[in-house]
Amino acid sequence: RQLENQYVERHVFWLKDLPDGELRQALLVDSFGPAQKFFAAVHQELMPTLYNGDRASAEKLAKGVLRDHYEQHRKVIDRIVELATQQVVRDELATRQLIAYRTKLLVGLGVSLALLVTLSSEFLGQQISSRLEQTVQVLGAVAKGDLQQRLPTRGHDEFDHMAIALNQAVAASQSNLHEAREA
Repeated sequence: RQLENQYVERHVFWLKDLPDGELRQALLVDSFGPAQKFFAAVHQELMPTLYNGDRASAEKLAKGVLRDHYEQHRKVIDRIVELATQQVVRDELATRQLIAYRTKLLVGLGVSLALLVTLSSEFLGQQISSRLEQTVQVLGAVAKGDLQQRLPTRGHDEFDHMAIALNQAVAASQSNLHEAREA
């Protein structure tokens, strides 16, 4: 009975979880009939015969009706194993293809990200270099006595704070120089 109960329990499980298709048909329909006939013959024929002590009839049942039901069931089980193996092969192929696709996608994203970082770094480097060159030019001109030079301001970043401070220093120097000349 325990084996039969386990069989029925798994049958109920697969009824809920196995998708439609040839494998479901084989497992839940084609193999179920012979199994049920086997279990029925065990309970209705073999067990009573054994309880009555008729070993010859029990052996005849085991080698006849029970073996026939078992062989029918076993034949379907062999087909189920074949179908399940084919499904595993298809699933493995689909998984390999998915992994290959996603690997290519990740490599593409990685290359794109590296390119974006490189271009952004180049752009920022040029912006910083350009602003520093302007600062050096203004400082060079002021050092030579040209107090008319000013750094342009564009926003509110560190370069703009530096430009404002430098412009104020140059303006203060120019004002001081102008006052000193008038005095």
